[in-house]
Amino acid sequence: MTKSENHLGEQLKQRIIEEGVRSPGGFKGATKQEIEEAMKYQGVKRLPKAFLQFLETMGNGGLNFFYYGDWLCEDFADLKECAIEDMARYDLTLPEDAFVFFTELNHMYRYFLTDNEDDDPPVYQFFEGDDEKTRQLTGSLTEYFDEVMKYFVFIRDKTREEKLERKKRRKAQIHPQPPAQNSISKMFNAIWEFLTAWLFGKKQ
Repeated sequence: MTKSENHLGEQLKQRIIEEGVRSPGGFKGATKQEIEEAMKYQGVKRLPKAFLQFLETMGNGGLNFFYYGDWLCEDFADLKECAIEDMARYDLTLPEDAFVFFTELNHMYRYFLTDNEDDDPPVYQFFEGDDEKTRQLTGSLTEYFDEVMKYFVFIRDKTREEKLERKKRRKAQIHPQPPAQNSISKMFNAIWEFLTAWLFGKKQ
């Protein structure tokens, strides 16, 4: 078995390349020191193997579909504290062993638990807009990144379709097509052409 076949980071990297959704800056992994500092900031003793593989491959860049949120290694220092404060407003408590790895506009946080031996743990979410503020999002980190990829590819394809449609509309405005003739109009035109041909033919 090769490294890419059981390495989350390498699998994700290859898929991003194949789908053509790589970030302009390319892939940049996090250093061992950066990872250790992130763990210290969030007060956890370990990180699951799957997430370590992700950080080592693209912890500092590569995932273009995370442009709308904070997910880089440099962002981890403040995420947990922000999540604790926001959840407290709803009388909710973030588990002490949680590692918060993503936020969007500081109203939604995603995290996993670390006080266990799970190398590919479930992902949980706190979202202010949900009736159920906290819930399990996916059964594993691998599943989470797979779902994110599917969503981003869907958005990419939808964007392409919209661009093509706008291009067609602009082209139609520049080179307008003559209105289509209905069946009655076509019939009268055919009769007129026949009579014209017959009259000119008789004169000759």
